[in-house]
Amino acid sequence: MKYLLKLLAIVVFSLTAVNAGDFLMPDEAFKPYAKVNDKMQIETGVSLGKDIYLYAKKLTIEIKDSSLSILKKESPSTSEHSGEQVYLTSPNFVISLENKEALKGMQDLTLVLSYQGCSEMGLCYNPYTKEYPLSLDASKLPTTSSLQKVEKKIVTERSKVEKEIVELSETDAIADTIKSGNIVVVLLTFLGFGLLLAMTPCVFPMIPIISGVIVSQGEGLTTKKAFALSIVYVLAMAVAYTIAGVLAGLFGANLQAALQMPWVIYSFSFVFVALAFSMFGYYELKLPDSLVAKVSSGGERGGYAGVAIISSYCWSLCCCTSCRCFSVHRSDR
Repeated sequence: MKYLLKLLAIVVFSLTAVNAGDFLMPDEAFKPYAKVNDKMQIETGVSLGKDIYLYAKKLTIEIKDSSLSILKKESPSTSEHSGEQVYLTSPNFVISLENKEALKGMQDLTLVLSYQGCSEMGLCYNPYTKEYPLSLDASKLPTTSSLQKVEKKIVTERSKVEKEIVELSETDAIADTIKSGNIVVVLLTFLGFGLLLAMTPCVFPMIPIISGVIVSQGEGLTTKKAFALSIVYVLAMAVAYTIAGVLAGLFGANLQAALQMPWVIYSFSFVFVALAFSMFGYYELKLPDSLVAKVSSGGERGGYAGVAIISSYCWSLCCCTSCRCFSVHRSDR
């Protein structure tokens, strides 16, 4: 059995490596740059790869190691994507500096560019910070900001108008259809998406689990009861997913980007390693005996309540332990 599990692990790892080739490497997805133009302005930005976008609030530009300060920043317009303002195309920023201390000659400074982006295929990259040493002639910079403040106000007003015209992504278009469509279209849309999700590989480990639940009912099992048990199993799992979705919505739409933090990744890695030891037989994951006895009590062992509980339990362990969950459920009988 252990050899079979090792073989399955090798196959899964191979498939993961193949799928990983579809994603761009960080240096291919993001190509930051910074330079000084003839007007002594700093042009900076990030050239994006195919199907890559940047979070607007994660992109910051700072000046350090200099007495010069930022007078204004000309920014491109953003688009709404999954409730966040993002740059769907390569953004370019023009930074105008102000010489408040009337400095003369060439002045050195360091431009700090920070950003974070994701792929439309579902992968979020880590945050990145780049520093660029630059040099420019301070005598060509404005020493008064009266005219620049007026221009800054005009740019701000124009940006507000441009933000009202947002480009809808595919996900936003689906969400808009759900909000504005009639109830029949919405129900049919959810039905169609549900059928498509039922064909994804993550559903396959659930097949032996629900089959074991139905077969364990014994000889008195009827077609009607088998169908009812399947419905209870699916609805219980749907409730678990709904609760998880509501919690994700409460914690913010940028949850995926937050999960890219190193300590979060290390924590999840530790959990998966611990669960892997269970699959190799080092210890056993099972429901508490008191709960199993309570659910199994009565005329029917493993009735509707038991099916609902085992469904939520299997979902909580995810697909990585679904086979182990099936064996635990069978042993609890």
